[in-house]
Amino acid sequence: MSPEFTEIHQNQDFYLATLNSYLLTTIEVTMYRKALNYLVEWRKRESRRPLIIRGARQIGKTWLVREFAQQFDTLVEINFDKYPEKVQLFKSREIDKILELLQVDSDTDIRPGKTLLFFDEIQAAPEILPLLRYFYEERPDIHIVCAGSLLEFLLAEHDFSMPVGRIEYLHLGPMDFEEFLWAQEQDRLVKFLSTFSLSDSIPESIHQNFLYYVKLFWVIGGMPAAIKRFCDSGELTEAVREHEIILQTYEDDFGKYRKRIYPQRLRKVF
Repeated sequence: MSPEFTEIHQNQDFYLATLNSYLLTTIEVTMYRKALNYLVEWRKRESRRPLIIRGARQIGKTWLVREFAQQFDTLVEINFDKYPEKVQLFKSREIDKILELLQVDSDTDIRPGKTLLFFDEIQAAPEILPLLRYFYEERPDIHIVCAGSLLEFLLAEHDFSMPVGRIEYLHLGPMDFEEFLWAQEQDRLVKFLSTFSLSDSIPESIHQNFLYYVKLFWVIGGMPAAIKRFCDSGELTEAVREHEIILQTYEDDFGKYRKRIYPQRLRKVF
């Protein structure tokens, strides 16, 4: 274990206060995820299939799709957890009929190449998954992205035919160190890292700069909401508060796992 890491755990309060003293101004956050590059490539691909983004809660799936949607003229978004009644729009298995109902419901023209369909929290509407096969076979010109959490449990227990070979997945995790640096507006450090070799030497001043951001990353972590809260406020206490909110959200979700494991056991491990 490195001396820096040991120092953090031995005196966390002092460390947080020391890092805060470096923050002279509030940073205006500019978030960027590398997964955007994948989505851009996916959009242009002729062999494109409906895409399902998988990942933990609060990892930034919804933000990622909305950011990507700026490359389209229109976005038609349905959150099935918030609006479960909208699953009725898909009751017909006729894709053109479904698209017609989606246009009426959203009051938006769905145009190939110009409109992005985004089905969020798809785990709340598992009957939508088999329909993705027919979207792919009958209307491959329509861009469709789905997102959901707890999909592992849904896929393990489903009693419907999965559209094997007709959908693709993107796994989204927390922000990595480079994405963290971009959020801190440290583009030059990211560029330096991209060309750095272990055989190269680093000037001490640049090394210390990297150490500062590494330690900062250790404390804040890669959860987008915590990074954004810190960047907006310049206060580590705000990031820690966001951590507490995220942890409570996870704990509140334990009941959703009751079919596979006792929530009380999860809480003990947690």
